[in-house]
Amino acid sequence: MTNGERSSEEEEQEQGEDVSHETTGNEKLNQEFIEKDSVSNRQDELTLKQCRQNVKRSFELSSDTDDSLTLFPNSGSDVEVKELEELNQSDLDKFQQLDEYEQARKRVKQMFDEQDQRERELDSVTAKSKVLDPITLAVQNHESGLAKFEAILELRRETAKRSQIPSAMFAADLVTAIEEHLPIVVEILSGKRPSLFYNEARSAQRKSKRAIMSIQEFRQLDHRKFVAGFYGLRRQLRVANEIFTHFQDLLTFNKNPVLQWWGPRDFAQCVLAPEVLSALCQKQMRLSSVDDAWDVMESTRDFGLIVADNDPLETWEVAIEQDELVKLGLGPEYSSMTYRNST
Repeated sequence: MTNGERSSEEEEQEQGEDVSHETTGNEKLNQEFIEKDSVSNRQDELTLKQCRQNVKRSFELSSDTDDSLTLFPNSGSDVEVKELEELNQSDLDKFQQLDEYEQARKRVKQMFDEQDQRERELDSVTAKSKVLDPITLAVQNHESGLAKFEAILELRRETAKRSQIPSAMFAADLVTAIEEHLPIVVEILSGKRPSLFYNEARSAQRKSKRAIMSIQEFRQLDHRKFVAGFYGLRRQLRVANEIFTHFQDLLTFNKNPVLQWWGPRDFAQCVLAPEVLSALCQKQMRLSSVDDAWDVMESTRDFGLIVADNDPLETWEVAIEQDELVKLGLGPEYSSMTYRNST
């Protein structure tokens, strides 16, 4: 082999070694970009700090065109330059997205911090102890019980000044009292008897585009319009159960669109039961017309919801009420039996 050939081979070998060294260095740089290319595949692992470092390094490497070409050892084509530019833009986009996310996260955190601060201010009285000891809990329950019976007694006395409404009835007595008034259910459904509560029910039904009332529509109703005055909701529901028991087939298979929109049970509770109790009210208070009974129903709703619904409905509830009064140290003026026996 000639010296020229050896020289040529040595040059190629040396060049190969240089290329190898250069390739090794460039492979490290390539690896960095390969890792950056995989950012889109591991978005959950990329933090804002890492993204900023990527963007900064990309700008430093791409600031000189010649240096950017040497990042790819075997070629310096426009393809590699384009890939580098796309990579830089990808990092910039990622940086912008994460930066916007961080700003939004900070705003949300600030909002919750402010809300927590308001709650801490409202709870400042009990902020020192999140868990109430038995004595503190007993005191609060005592105060709550006192407040309840005080409110009941106050409303009971205020109502008595305006009208002499009948005392609350036990369930068994109530069922017996309404029996003679049950036929008005058929009269209302046949249109032979005017009904304030049916008119309210029909008004709600006509505002709807549905054949059956939705849960959302039920929640939006003004339920106070369908309360049977001083009788309260507990006794109203008891009457509704009696009505449904007696007229289940009539209510279930009736083609009345208002009844069908409400449904048999809700119609019995919100329409028929208040009307039956209005008829009972007319008799008990010796009113001249059912219109007068409707006026009483409207003016005594609070009494029904606050007083009557807390008065015992079943006879066995009396003992519970009396035991509670004894524990609170309250006198007979707070007992429902005092007013039940006086009428």
